[in-house]
Amino acid sequence: GWSLYSWAKKAEEEYIGQSTGVNDDIIDLLENMQRAFNDCRAPSDGAPQETRGIEMKGMADEIARMMTVPLVQHFIHNLAEESGMATEESDERNRMVLYALGVLPFISICDEDSYDDLYYDLVSNIDSYDSGDFIDHIKTIYSRLECLGITCDMVGESILASENWPKCKPPSSTTEIAGYSPTTDSSLQMLKFDLDIGTILAFIVMEANQAALDIYENGRNVKDEYTYTYVPLNVVKEPQDNQESIEVYQAFTNPTNSDVDYTLVTKNAILGKEEFLWSSPLQNSAAASLAIATIDMHLSMLDDMKWAIINCRSGGNWADNWDSAVAAMVGWTVEAIEDDEVTGVDDYLLFQLAEELCVNFETCGVDEPSPINVRIIGQFMVGRDRMANSQCDEAEYSVTAIEKDLQATLVDNLAYHTKLAASDQADTHCLMAYVARNALVPLMRSVNETSAKTIEDHVVASAIDCVVDDVEAVYQALHEHVIAKGIDCTLLGSSVCDGTSTTVDLENNSEYTPNIDDADGKYTIFSGEYEPMTNVERLHSVSTVVNAICDADDKEVAKNTYLTAETAGLSIKSMSISAKYAMADELQYNQYVYALQDSVDKTDGSLSFDGKPAGDYADTISIDALDTSVLLGCSSVKVLNIWMWTVHKLNDAINACKDPVTPVTGELDEAAALWDGGLLFDMAEQLGPKFGQVQVDSMTPLNRNIVDRLNKAREIILKSDNKCDYIEVHDLRIIVKETVSYMTAVLIQSFIDSMLGESPIREKQEMVELMSFVVLPHIKTCGHEAASEKLYNDLVGGGFEEHMISDTLSVLQSHYNCLGLSCDEIGRHTATSSAHPLCSDNHDIAGYTPINATKTNMLAKLDLDAVAIHQMMSMEKSEVAKRIYFEGHNYYDYDNQADYSFVSLHNLTQSHTIEFTDFEMYQLYSENLGEDFGNSLVVDAMDRRGIFRETTAAQRDLAVNVAISSIVSYMSALEALYLSVSVCESNQIESATAFDGAVALLIGSVEGRGLGGNVYQEGRMFYSIGKRTCNHFRTCRGGDAEANVELFSALKEGQDLIQQGDCGELADVAQTINAVLKVPLMQSLLYFSDKTILEQSDDDAAGYVATMAVYPILADIDPIPANTIKSNMEDFRLSLMDSEALEDTVHGALSDVFSNPKTSTIVDCLLVTNLDEICSSDETPDDGTPNGPVDIKPEIPVSPEEPMPISNGLYVATNYVGDRSAISLDVQEIRERMKAKKFKRAKEYYNEGENSKIYDENGIPTGELRSIAGFSTESSVTMRSDPTYNLFVYGLSDEKQEFLGRPATKYADSFISDLLFLEAPEAPDAMIAITIWMQVAHSLHSAHHACKIPFLTDGGTVDGRHLQNIDPALFIDEAAAYWIGDNQATGSSSRGHLLYALTEEMGGKFEQIPDGAESNINAQIIEGFNKAKNHIAISRGCSTSKNSQLKLKGIIDELIPLMAVPLLRHLLHHLSTDNPVMVKIFATAVLPLFSACSSSTYRELKDLLIDHDVIEMQKEYIFSKIQSLYSCLGLTCDLVGHMEQEECDDSSDLKSLAGYRYVSDQQTVNKASQIDIDMRKVEIFIQNGMTQFKGSQEILFGTAFGLYNYGQHSQYTEYSLSSMARDTNRNIVPSFVSFRRYFGSDANYVDTMLVNAFQKEGVFQLASADQRKRFIVFSLNYMLTYMTTLEKLYSSVRSCKYDDRKEAAVNLDLAAGYFVGSLEGKEDGGSFDGSLIFMLAKRMCVHFGTCTSSNHARINERIISLFYTSQGEIETGACESLERTVKEIENSMIVPMIQGVLYSARENEIYYKQRQGTTKSIGTEFYPEGFALAQSILPIIEDADTNAAKEIAAVMVDSFPFSSTDVASNDSAKVHRAVRTALIKLDGVDCSQIGSLGGQGFCPGDAAPIDNLSPASHTSTSLVLLVIT
Repeated sequence: GWSLYSWAKKAEEEYIGQSTGVNDDIIDLLENMQRAFNDCRAPSDGAPQETRGIEMKGMADEIARMMTVPLVQHFIHNLAEESGMATEESDERNRMVLYALGVLPFISICDEDSYDDLYYDLVSNIDSYDSGDFIDHIKTIYSRLECLGITCDMVGESILASENWPKCKPPSSTTEIAGYSPTTDSSLQMLKFDLDIGTILAFIVMEANQAALDIYENGRNVKDEYTYTYVPLNVVKEPQDNQESIEVYQAFTNPTNSDVDYTLVTKNAILGKEEFLWSSPLQNSAAASLAIATIDMHLSMLDDMKWAIINCRSGGNWADNWDSAVAAMVGWTVEAIEDDEVTGVDDYLLFQLAEELCVNFETCGVDEPSPINVRIIGQFMVGRDRMANSQCDEAEYSVTAIEKDLQATLVDNLAYHTKLAASDQADTHCLMAYVARNALVPLMRSVNETSAKTIEDHVVASAIDCVVDDVEAVYQALHEHVIAKGIDCTLLGSSVCDGTSTTVDLENNSEYTPNIDDADGKYTIFSGEYEPMTNVERLHSVSTVVNAICDADDKEVAKNTYLTAETAGLSIKSMSISAKYAMADELQYNQYVYALQDSVDKTDGSLSFDGKPAGDYADTISIDALDTSVLLGCSSVKVLNIWMWTVHKLNDAINACKDPVTPVTGELDEAAALWDGGLLFDMAEQLGPKFGQVQVDSMTPLNRNIVDRLNKAREIILKSDNKCDYIEVHDLRIIVKETVSYMTAVLIQSFIDSMLGESPIREKQEMVELMSFVVLPHIKTCGHEAASEKLYNDLVGGGFEEHMISDTLSVLQSHYNCLGLSCDEIGRHTATSSAHPLCSDNHDIAGYTPINATKTNMLAKLDLDAVAIHQMMSMEKSEVAKRIYFEGHNYYDYDNQADYSFVSLHNLTQSHTIEFTDFEMYQLYSENLGEDFGNSLVVDAMDRRGIFRETTAAQRDLAVNVAISSIVSYMSALEALYLSVSVCESNQIESATAFDGAVALLIGSVEGRGLGGNVYQEGRMFYSIGKRTCNHFRTCRGGDAEANVELFSALKEGQDLIQQGDCGELADVAQTINAVLKVPLMQSLLYFSDKTILEQSDDDAAGYVATMAVYPILADIDPIPANTIKSNMEDFRLSLMDSEALEDTVHGALSDVFSNPKTSTIVDCLLVTNLDEICSSDETPDDGTPNGPVDIKPEIPVSPEEPMPISNGLYVATNYVGDRSAISLDVQEIRERMKAKKFKRAKEYYNEGENSKIYDENGIPTGELRSIAGFSTESSVTMRSDPTYNLFVYGLSDEKQEFLGRPATKYADSFISDLLFLEAPEAPDAMIAITIWMQVAHSLHSAHHACKIPFLTDGGTVDGRHLQNIDPALFIDEAAAYWIGDNQATGSSSRGHLLYALTEEMGGKFEQIPDGAESNINAQIIEGFNKAKNHIAISRGCSTSKNSQLKLKGIIDELIPLMAVPLLRHLLHHLSTDNPVMVKIFATAVLPLFSACSSSTYRELKDLLIDHDVIEMQKEYIFSKIQSLYSCLGLTCDLVGHMEQEECDDSSDLKSLAGYRYVSDQQTVNKASQIDIDMRKVEIFIQNGMTQFKGSQEILFGTAFGLYNYGQHSQYTEYSLSSMARDTNRNIVPSFVSFRRYFGSDANYVDTMLVNAFQKEGVFQLASADQRKRFIVFSLNYMLTYMTTLEKLYSSVRSCKYDDRKEAAVNLDLAAGYFVGSLEGKEDGGSFDGSLIFMLAKRMCVHFGTCTSSNHARINERIISLFYTSQGEIETGACESLERTVKEIENSMIVPMIQGVLYSARENEIYYKQRQGTTKSIGTEFYPEGFALAQSILPIIEDADTNAAKEIAAVMVDSFPFSSTDVASNDSAKVHRAVRTALIKLDGVDCSQIGSLGGQGFCPGDAAPIDNLSPASHTSTSLVLLVIT
């Protein structure tokens, strides 16, 4: 059967030795319940019905327990089978997991650690299950049967059990309780109260309060041995017939001077009523736990001890009572389990409380028990032994001693919570102090009524508040009680015996306080760079302690040093433990606690980490690290303990400076001493070189930044005598914040080094785990908890593995900006591999690019304050949260150093912040809510006052969050928005800045850089509202809210309008933005009024705030429904209306609002919600049909994610793409209609489509069709960022940016439409080769773009599809569908209609194909599709690693050239057969792919084969020209093939660069030399953006930037342009130090400038697109390749000296490749297609008279000659000679660069003067080119002559991008003079090689430069050609 009965019977059959059958017992119990029920209705013995009901409840509980027996039996049996214990093979894994889920929750109640371990092994990590752990798992399960209320004999022994199985043993009276050996089994029952307590606390947290109360009042686990009932906790405290105990009990229940029943505290806490009405479930759980331990179980203990004495004296059973008293104090501890290997459980009673207090007060050593517990357990043993010997009177002395010692715990407990409640203002500590008061005051009354009254008056809780208002009075009262009671003061950890609350901690340790008077200036820090103001020499000696730890011989020595060494006046251990006191109100420390806490202790509500107080995280981690290894412990001490104490002392320095009376007290000195003495300075010095950072004035850059700021802070303190004014405090705060950022950078470097270092894998894993604890909390401070948790689970939970490096580094890099750092400040580890992602300092805001990125970035960081406020509020650190709110922490304006100061969220609520309130919304809100409405809400919630008085901490946290996002962010953004509109006409820059500010305030930094913002909905500003609610309203679009999508579009439009100066349109856009912003506000109200949300009590207060945020808008429309909503939502405290009724009321009122005609002009209801009851409409649809059902035959849906084979399995798609492959049927129809002369119908099929339906995301046809024409006509939008498409648009464009007289962006449609107009039968071939081929390429590029989405949170769309929701494999499947199409047969050119068939058609003519097989090209392409698809599957949509998207791009980069092969074959074939139409079709289809290659060759072929009709041609010549381009795409003659009658020569075996014959591997040199092709493509993409896609030019800058970062071959990222720009090996170049110095220590100076140019940042913020493009082109061609060439040349020298001649030769040839490039060709002297320095020299020699007779540049011939000389020197090993030759090459390479500077300076001045005069013909300016070229040589010039460099910079650099209007930037004579002056001093540079320009030479004695050039018109094309060709 399938009943539970048969299920239990089956389980029973698998076991033997059971005491009884479960089924029999359950049936007996059911029969007993039946009888009891009948008796309950009419009790036969007159017993109350309640008594019978309680008995029945006991029976029900017993049945429930019995029912768990089969669960456990099945669980163990299936676990055994999964572990290979069964004789027959079986796969019981799923069953085992199922039963684990059934059993483990019972264990969680009594042992969370065991539950977590078992759940992880048997459920979460089941795929990695290790059967070797079976024995341990069984031991744990057996030991926890008590948690389920069952016993070993009830379960029995499994028939699978072997001798190795552990035995299940029942607990016995021999079990020790904390070292005490009971004499009876009675204690075992009392121990089970722990299970009741654990269950009660769990239920309270779950808000199952009545269930918790039921257990408290009726019991659950402690069974009455005489009945079916259980002994409840609320009864055990009540004494029985013992007058002495009765008197104590009555002191609690019937106090003489109070009307309080102190024992009711437990029940009230359980129910959350009376004084616990306002507190959170967690707080109530903590209060209930403490009340049970200190009141209920304490009273039970006292009664049991009294009864033991009474029974002893009467000769009765004293042992049961005595043992029970011990159990009531200790609970179920480790010693309650016989097997020593089983870990212990958490306890809730007085024993555990004493242990926790001992740790908190540091009165017990490491692993030492509490002295109080030692005394009490000792007295219990003494009392037991005395009563065993009938010494009953003597035993009573033990009772008295135990009573006193128990009160010592109660005193410490009250003192501890009282002090923290007062200092922290933490509600939890206040409530705990209140419970502690109730546990002690009744006992104090009999000793000292006055003291009891004092405590009662100063520790008060009510239904609305909890207050501790005089700590000193409480301590004094406790002091009096301790003295009067005779409590031993040595047992106390608190300072009660001193009568004061002062805790002796690190902050007040006199030994530690620096000696202010002893600072003599002789003792310095940082090798003399910092002179302390006070004597901190002793603290500085902490270095001896840290060194002793780090140099220890073994772990024990290191650990002992950590614990005890006090050379610096305190031990490192003391520093760790004292942090929770010293840093209680400091943000950074508390954020670490927040980030690392992994659980909450239900017994006191405190945060825990690894089972210990989270506040002691540094000690917890350090102890574990020291137990692991000396190295790990050494690192831990520095990066956790010393680091945070350094931060603490910096914060103290600020606080001391704020105090108007505090003298210099040395906090800043202490911070310096700790950084240096704690060896963090040394650590930074060791890390710097690993990250390519060189010394800056004898220190690494990070240390230099830290030390400089410490000295600046010192100056402020000395100047003010430590009594800082407002400005000085702000300056000091900024210095400290920046210092902490640089200190954090050291931690990040250490983290990265731990992953990339060369340690053994085990050591590496340990170090990575440690550094994860250190660094990941910083990521949480950025608001990205999901990213932090993901890394934590990977690196700590799962363990570090090498493949995690890329993802981890990506996450770290994306957080540098948040932490106040840049990529350069961290640097790039020298051990990086291709797995190391590139780092970019992108300051976009959710895809929006600000004009002033730096300033806007800082403003956006205000949301980090909101993050910190949330974190502090969730920890009940409301005072810290409030300080951040008022003072700010993350935003200060460093653009304007005269005014810079911190700006806070509070500032945003004040009208004077930007002094602009003259806009309608501000007035509306002020009129309805008051001037200070936003601030009042936030502060009231933080202070728990006003309407928030009775709210919980969690409610207030959410309320503050909603207030910040929906009011503060909203109103301040509107202020900035309307300010932007108001100043648009008068000040465009201010308008743009204000507009950017509005975006920053709306979105914030937490949303990240990518389009659509943070995918985990972690934002904190207004933008986050829509994201958090759109799922609820089903208005999400691509992972973002529909309203946000519209908002972002309007924001981008507004920015564009400002740049265009269209202020009128800007005002309209501002109104659009204002309207869209109302949508999330209304959605937020609807969300919080939803009945399902209302039932989550923590959201109630937030619902009120959301209501107030939208109330003025509603009231402006219709005040009546607005007031209805407001009055109902603000009644959340009273619970007067059920959730459903409230939802109906709000919906009804909103319906009234939206039915008001005024609303339609303000907000679109359907954008808010699709609920009919709100957005009801009685209008007739536009088509005239009445509302009501229409009988429409439903379309048959497809399954979008259903795998499908294409053309009988040629390719198996993982998604449904039958709609795409059906496009082949359109081609077939068109071809047939063309043959039948039905041209009109053919055009209709082409333009409108016929067979390719479009489906929505649910697989339902939309009614629209895909058309071949649409692929092209929509391409300007869908393909504008595709690299391949851009090459075609560029290659086919004429000077008007047209092709065939129409926009070049629609080149395919223009070409095919002409063929259709001419009724050409070849039109279908053009559709396939031109249009559909490009659509395949587009699908491939789309796959890559979708693949980037998991890492680049910029979102994005393709063809209107939001990529976050699309599997990248869909696009690969799509590409395959368009390539193959329907009805394609393998290897057939006749059965098929798309590119596969087209490829087969020509396959046999170019390769040998066996019968029935397919062409090699098709096979490779299909293999490529599968390779891409499989990669996406393996990488889980590219989510496993950031390199995943690069690998996919590499596959695509290989596929597209392969796809060109069939097109080339067709072109060559039709050339040979003289078919002009087909030649033109295939020339148009393939040649533009080569448009970035040799420009002269491409232009010639385009002119012959595309622009003109082909008449007669020299075929061999054309063939050779086409074949010469193969290598540019990585193609070869062997791959393309050739026809039988033709030969193919691509010169692929010729190792030549413009005639220089190199000796190294050709492929290696090709990869280097072809960087000029990447550079050319960068230029093309940007040019297209400027000319073809003017509204989207930044998108094309982005496409170019992607190519810059990754190159055309993504698997070879070392050859990408950005890798070259950031190459850490450039240090090998002697002159590189000059460049680094000149650019302000920026080793990546070229990259920095290029990134700024690409992203419109820095000096390029106001540069035009053309200026940016030209700078990028020249910087890549010359500035970048100059240093890259030198790096390879000097690497060649180094290899030579290492006697590695092969490597030396390779480096030399690579240098030649970077100098010459591939576009020069292979012929001697090169061509005029080149673009690198070699070409620059050829251009310049014409103007400087330095060309040879063969029109080559003399300097080039010299350089090539020197390259040949170098070859010989390498071959002979003449390394010293080689070094000299390389230096000569370096000196020669600068010549064309100098010429370029001189020439551009001259041309710029002529241009400037022509513009100033009346000349009609204006020449060309070269300002961007001069800007780039000048900075290529200025570091070298500066070394020779500083003044000369300054003069050149003044003309060529300083005024850019406004040089054309600045007279000082147009003084060529100054440049010429400066160059002449410098040339004399440039060692090795021959001035004669420069030549002369305009008759002016540059050597001594040559004609001097002319000061006033004539502006006569002249033609200058030299540099123009460099830009436009």
